[in-house]
Amino acid sequence: MSEAHENDHSLLDEVAFEALSGYSKKIVWKKEQLRNLFGEEFYNQYIRVGILVEDDVLDCDDGRVAEFHAQYIVENVEIHQNDSRLLQRSTLQILEFASKKEIPINCLNLNKSFKECEESNIVLHSGLTLTYLSTLENMQIDMEKDGERQEPKSLSEEEIKAIFKYVIRSRTFKKLSFEGCLLPITLSSDSIPADMQSRDIKVFWNDYGYSLNLQSGVWESLKEQHAQIAVSIHMVTFDDD
Repeated sequence: MSEAHENDHSLLDEVAFEALSGYSKKIVWKKEQLRNLFGEEFYNQYIRVGILVEDDVLDCDDGRVAEFHAQYIVENVEIHQNDSRLLQRSTLQILEFASKKEIPINCLNLNKSFKECEESNIVLHSGLTLTYLSTLENMQIDMEKDGERQEPKSLSEEEIKAIFKYVIRSRTFKKLSFEGCLLPITLSSDSIPADMQSRDIKVFWNDYGYSLNLQSGVWESLKEQHAQIAVSIHMVTFDDD
């Protein structure tokens, strides 16, 4: 993204703030309207990270399907390590607006941008802070490789515990996924908040196809779980016969 377009990120902040704060009820715009406002390169960048979503919208005034519109929506948002600091800051501001206005945040992907959890907030490699999001539903943490040999980065049990504490603050949170990292083989019961168990929050280690058993703290193979379910279904079917 060019420097000129980075400097124009405040335009999207203004549009988003007006929509999310209630000053403007408009959350759907014609594609060309936003292209002209932001510039094509800037517009395409926000489509890529998931802040703007293109969709067909029915025009009720004349009963026809309008051309592409851009709808402001917080769904499948990505914060990438290579995104500029300005772009990351703008994305964080929009996420915070959505949280305050109780708009669901479907999925947030921290693509090699996660550094650590500190004082119940997530700190990015850029130095920016991701604060508590009350409407976050799913989050994926894709870790960057560690060192010159590009080895998977290891996360300690304390680091995992801090991440758990962060996500359960969202009352709507459902699923946490890790990728590109090494995790403890087992987690102690002290590291798994009781709220995670009562709400049946799913935790996945994508690299190995594991899901975390919240009761035992042991990673279990999804393939084995699916096989057990298939056997159970077969047995029930057999008994019915």
